[in-house]
Amino acid sequence: TRRIAGTADRLAGGELTARAEPSGPRELRLLAGRLNELGRRIDGLVTAERERGADLAHRLRTPVAALRLDAEGLRDKEEAARIGASVAALERSVDGVIRAARRAGAEPGTQRCDLAAVTRERADFWTPLAEDQDRAVTVSLPRGAVPVRVAPDELAAVLDTLIGNVLDHTPEGCGLWLTVEPASPDEDGCAVLRVEDDGPGFDDDAVAERGASGAGSTGLGLDIARTAAEDSGGGVRLTRSPARRGAAVVCRFGPAG
Repeated sequence: TRRIAGTADRLAGGELTARAEPSGPRELRLLAGRLNELGRRIDGLVTAERERGADLAHRLRTPVAALRLDAEGLRDKEEAARIGASVAALERSVDGVIRAARRAGAEPGTQRCDLAAVTRERADFWTPLAEDQDRAVTVSLPRGAVPVRVAPDELAAVLDTLIGNVLDHTPEGCGLWLTVEPASPDEDGCAVLRVEDDGPGFDDDAVAERGASGAGSTGLGLDIARTAAEDSGGGVRLTRSPARRGAAVVCRFGPAG
């Protein structure tokens, strides 16, 4: 009975893959089976809702991006800045819908993934584009898995936006470094992801201000990273890379387990 109750607690906490092992008297086996059916049903409904929400949000991104480009092309700089700020706010709202859809049905920080594996997978995805821009991509990973309290698709979104920021806002030919460090007492038990480049670096204001990159972007990538990291029990720090002499985004993610 306690094992079945534990499975119910895990389902309530958003771990929709949790299943009970039918055992014991017939009544408890029946209860475990019904609980598993309920878990599968909820998982299917949440997955469908997540996909619909994400699809809608992604469809909105294209016209919003077109609006931003139109705003940047206005001759009146003040008017361009005013409209651009409104479009940036709209972009943040759309991005919030996407994030909410990704983690639908689960409380923040309840999902798990391997930071090293996701980093390797996204690095492999972006490397061809980086090579087209004459960039070297260097990935440094520990030998074993680095489990963190982040959903895999949300962590992939963090890497995509941070890597995309480097490709979009540094000169072609600038290098990109992705480094994963396992949890250590020096980082409050958090695993660390470092995204560094040897470009011009952040402006002083960008390093201090939330949601701003100072490189001509809206800063949405940094907000995505910050939300995922803070939900896991970690955080994000913007700095200048002492080794690369460019920008560095240091993400700390709470360990799984």
